[in-house]
Amino acid sequence: MHCQTIRIKTNDMKTTKLYMVLVYLLAFLALSISSFAQDKDTKKTPEEKAKITSEKLKTSLNLTDEQTTKIYALNLQRIKDNKEFREIKEKQNSDMKKKRSEYKDSLKTILTDDQMKAMKNMHKEKKSKKGHRHKRHHRV
Repeated sequence: MHCQTIRIKTNDMKTTKLYMVLVYLLAFLALSISSFAQDKDTKKTPEEKAKITSEKLKTSLNLTDEQTTKIYALNLQRIKDNKEFREIKEKQNSDMKKKRSEYKDSLKTILTDDQMKAMKNMHKEKKSKKGHRHKRHHRV
């Protein structure tokens, strides 16, 4: 009888492990689906995004139709502005990288290899000092 009890416990453990694996798989699947849904959301037009946001506010704040229309217009303008600012910033970053690269290339034509190494070391030292300075200022 003792052997049967051990066999039953072993079967219960196997079943428990199986359930745990299933729970983990379901959790992973749920996370995958939610991240996929978020990716899908980024492909919406500004108008769709503004409408969704406005509808959520309408239901949660009990807005009138007139308020919802005004909120929609505000949301739409905010979304378009944000998109424009992002595009401008990306272009500025790209231009800055290009200018920095041109500067480095010009330096290489003027300075010797030893001078370039010395300059790199100066930049490293300056960076490390700058980092220490910022850390010290954050202490309160």
